[in-house]
Amino acid sequence: MRWLKFREGIYLLYNAALTGFFIIGSPFFLARIISGKYRAGLKERFGFLPEDFLDKKAKRIWIHAVSVGEVGAAIPIAGAIKKMAPDIEMFFSTTTSTGQGVAKKIWGKNVFYYPLDFSWIVTRTLKFVQPDVFVAIETEIWPNLFRQASRMGIPVLLLNARISNRSFQGYKRIRFFLDIVLDKVAAFGVQTEEDGERFKRLGVGREKIFFTGNSKFDSVGIDSAKGKLDYFESLLGLKEKEIIVFGSTHPGEEEIIVEVCKGILKDYPNLRFILCPRHPERAGRVEDLVKAASFKVIRRSKLNEDRKAGDEVFIILDTVGELSTIYGLATIVFVGGSLIPKGGQNIIEPAFWGKPILFGPYVHNFREVVGIFLKKEGACQIRDGKDLKEKLIFFLTHKEKALEMGRRAKDLVLLNQGASGKSAELILNVIASEAKQSNL
Repeated sequence: MRWLKFREGIYLLYNAALTGFFIIGSPFFLARIISGKYRAGLKERFGFLPEDFLDKKAKRIWIHAVSVGEVGAAIPIAGAIKKMAPDIEMFFSTTTSTGQGVAKKIWGKNVFYYPLDFSWIVTRTLKFVQPDVFVAIETEIWPNLFRQASRMGIPVLLLNARISNRSFQGYKRIRFFLDIVLDKVAAFGVQTEEDGERFKRLGVGREKIFFTGNSKFDSVGIDSAKGKLDYFESLLGLKEKEIIVFGSTHPGEEEIIVEVCKGILKDYPNLRFILCPRHPERAGRVEDLVKAASFKVIRRSKLNEDRKAGDEVFIILDTVGELSTIYGLATIVFVGGSLIPKGGQNIIEPAFWGKPILFGPYVHNFREVVGIFLKKEGACQIRDGKDLKEKLIFFLTHKEKALEMGRRAKDLVLLNQGASGKSAELILNVIASEAKQSNL
């Protein structure tokens, strides 16, 4: 009885803190809504979904993927489910607008914004979607949704789950609460054995943990048809050019990158640079930065069949969903979020194309993947802007070394594929187990 009261008290504290945060932050949220930033999907965030969601005709899976990266991990899992159980209906939610755009482009329908984690809102959403299982991609932990789903008899799964060292240190401090929340999760499909050990140390039972691997290794190639390369090469004016692609960059990195490019262009006049900011809405600022350095620059969104790139040295990729293909044009790739303490970005997409990959020292969000590539010399870690310049010159000069590293990267991708099938099997096994229990 005391334990039950303690659990209830913990949730009361969480909901009080959540309400307080919402009230204090309401002027900020209101300003964002008025500006249009949060206006998209506002009704859905409060649990008001299309009425046709209520017309349930088959088993349903609700898959939640926060943003573009998580959507990339969800795509192959959803594809594997469709192959194994074509009659199952799937619903997809995202938190960010960029994630929403990619999700709608891939799945078209049954895509909505993730609800705010208030009990009454998540209950309303669960009643609309009526899932037979809820799947969160990577480590998305939502106390009220997990609790309400459990009360409604809906199994919760965490797939492609991982815990970075930084997150683990934070989670240990709130284990008294996290233990209660994670108890609502039926199964954990973890990326690595180390992730599994960390979940165990947070109180998760060994029997709930399954090593499924990283489904992002399966996501490459799906939307990276080689037939698109000729189109992009012509559109971007890159035929017979050497190309350096700077993918998923952040503020603080672009300044370094522009200086590096100034330093190498005079010796390699045939070079062209494609710069893709992690958040496309920053394209204007990045363009101004490049112009201030006296480079000719054009945005990808300005190009079409009638207006192709010409003598521009820089192309700003300000579109969503094209970077994975653009990597296929590269001579060398630098993956951003890593020269500054952001934690890095996904290096698997350029590896699929067999490209030599560079990234900076801050890659803690992708420690497992990065470790795999560094161990087998399938990528190169640089220290700073000076080191970036030196390594770019090295690979532009020693082309056989660049090709060698690219081949190793491609081999590592192929070797680590298969996680999506394991994740799909885990989901379907949980559904089958629940169906069996309900028939007893």
